[in-house]
Amino acid sequence: MQVEKVPKSKAALRVRKQLVEAILFEKMLPYKEEKVSRELSHFFIHGRSATFRCTGKISAFGRIRIEEELVYKLTSSGEIHQAVIAEFIAELNPEAEIGRLLLQELEQTIYLTDWNEEHIPQLLSRRQVNGLELDSAIIEGHPYHPCFKSRTGFTVEDHKRYGPEAGQEFSLVWLAVKRKDLKFNYPKEEQSFWQKELGTNQWRDLVLALCQKGGQLDEYTFLPVHPWQWDAIKEQYADSLESHDIIELGEFGDLYRATQSVRTLMNRSNPQRAMIKLSMNMVHTSSVRTLVPHSVCTAPALSDWLHKVLLSDDYLLDKGVVMLKEYAGALFEPKGCQSNDSSGQLAVIWRENITNYLKSNEEFIPFNAILLKEKDGHLFISEWIKKYGVEKWATQLIKSAVIPVWHLLVNHGIALEAHSQNMLLIHKEGWPLRVALRDFHESVEYVDSFLKSKEGLPDFTQLDEVYNGAKDNQYYWMQEVEALRELVMDTLFVYNLSELSFLLDREGFISEEQFWELVDKELTDYISCFPENRERAAHIDYRRENIMAESLLKKKLNRESQIEHRHLVSNSLAINQDTRRAEHVLC
Repeated sequence: MQVEKVPKSKAALRVRKQLVEAILFEKMLPYKEEKVSRELSHFFIHGRSATFRCTGKISAFGRIRIEEELVYKLTSSGEIHQAVIAEFIAELNPEAEIGRLLLQELEQTIYLTDWNEEHIPQLLSRRQVNGLELDSAIIEGHPYHPCFKSRTGFTVEDHKRYGPEAGQEFSLVWLAVKRKDLKFNYPKEEQSFWQKELGTNQWRDLVLALCQKGGQLDEYTFLPVHPWQWDAIKEQYADSLESHDIIELGEFGDLYRATQSVRTLMNRSNPQRAMIKLSMNMVHTSSVRTLVPHSVCTAPALSDWLHKVLLSDDYLLDKGVVMLKEYAGALFEPKGCQSNDSSGQLAVIWRENITNYLKSNEEFIPFNAILLKEKDGHLFISEWIKKYGVEKWATQLIKSAVIPVWHLLVNHGIALEAHSQNMLLIHKEGWPLRVALRDFHESVEYVDSFLKSKEGLPDFTQLDEVYNGAKDNQYYWMQEVEALRELVMDTLFVYNLSELSFLLDREGFISEEQFWELVDKELTDYISCFPENRERAAHIDYRRENIMAESLLKKKLNRESQIEHRHLVSNSLAINQDTRRAEHVLC
C-alpha cells in the first residue's frame, strides 16, 4: 500500500491538505506569506532541501486554510510540480522510525477513506438520520488532523467489521477474571449492577458460561472486551489464560455498533441502554485508544462531582444542560501490572445514553454534525439557517451550547475538553435548545484555588495510588488558571467553532469576523448577567492578543508522549474590546 506519487484521489488530496495546514499552523517549518488577492495568499514553505508553495487564506485564530489542489514543490530551475506527502515528512526531519510510522498512518488514512468512497453507499443527505445513527454515519473524521482515519492495526476486513462506516453489528467478548485482579467502580452492588446493565437473561448466560468452564462467582467476575482488541492482544495473556486467572467465555449478548470514535459502542439490541467505551490498542489521530488506567475507576467520581455542580447551579439547570455521566468503570490490573505494556488494555467505561434525557419533540445531533457538507452540495445546517436566519441561529447556538461550557469555567473554575465529539446539540426542528456534554474521564481540569466550591470534589488519593504525591499539571489539578483557559479555548474555539465560522463564511452565510463578533457579544453579555464573575473572567484573560493551542501534529513527531506540545496563535476574541451596557442584555 503506497501513496500515489502525485495525489489524485479526493482522500489523498485531503490528507496532503490537512498535513500542510497543520505544518503551517503549528509553525513546524518556516514560511513566508505573499498576498495575491484580497482573499488569497501564496505561502512559501522553506524546508532544509526544498521550497513548497501553496495557496490559501488565514482564518480565525490564525488557522491557515489552503486550496487542496494547489500544493507545489519548487525546483531550483524554476519548475514546479505537485508536492508529495513524503517530501513534507522528509523536511520535518523526524527520527527515521517516527517518520515511517507517520507516513504509514497517512497512507492508512488515505486507503481507508478511498475504500469508504468506493464501497460505502452515501446518502444524499443525512439530515433525517436520528442522532444515535448519525453518530455512526459521520464518517468524515477530524477536520484538522491529517491522520483522521489512521486506525493502526486495522485491516480492510477489520474496517468493514468494526468501523462505524459499514454499520456492522457485533457482540462483545466476555471474560471471567479473578476478583483480585479487577479494579472496578460500580454505582451499586455488583450483581444488581450486572442485572440492570445486561438484563436477567444475559446475566444468567454469563453465570452459566462461567460454571461450565469450572469457575465460581465468589472467585470470578466479568469483563467485556472489544472483539478486535481481544484478537489483537490475546497472546499477551497466554499465561493468565493457562493459569485460569482469565477464562474466555466467548462472544454473546447484545449486539453493538461503533460510533464515530470507533471504541465507543452503541447498543443496537437495546438502544436505550448505556454507551460502552472499550480499550482498543490502535493509534487514531494523535492518541492510542486504550483507556488510561487511572481514569477508568476515577470516571464515576468525576461524573458524580460534575453532576453535583450541575444540580447546585440554577443557571445550568435553567439552560437544561445535560452531563452524561460515566457511571461505572472496570479495569483488569493484576498486582505489578500497573507499569507494563498491558496496563489499560482490558478496560471498560459505561456512559449514560442521551436518549433518556430528551423531552417530547426534542432531537439531538453530535455537535460536529453542524460542520458537515452533504452530498447534495449544501451544509447539513443550511435549511435551519435559512429558516431562522444565520445571526439568530448562530446566536442561539452560542447561548445554548457555548456559554454553559464558559459558565463552568468562569463561575465554577472547571474546564472541560469541549471539542465537537464531546458535545451533543439538543434541538427542536433545528433550533438549538441545550447542550449535552460527555467524556470527562480524561478531560476535566481545575485549579484548586480557583474552584468556586470544593464540595463533591473527589479525594483522588482514595481512588488510585498513582495520585499519591502527584504533581500539579499531571492529572486533573493544574497549577495555573492559564491552563484552564487553554483547554477550553483550544478545544471549544480554536479546533471547534473555528471550523463552523470558516464554513459559514465560505458558503456565504456570514463572515468569520461577524461570527466571532457574535461570540464576543455573548461572552460580554454573560458577564453583564453575572457581574460577580467579572474579576474571575479577567483572571482567565480570554481577550489577550495571543493564546496557546495544542500542537496536534507536532505531538506525533515526539516519542515523549507526556510532553505537552503547544504553540502560540492569534486570538480572534482579542479584536473587539467593546464593553456592552447591562441594560441592553436579557439575562
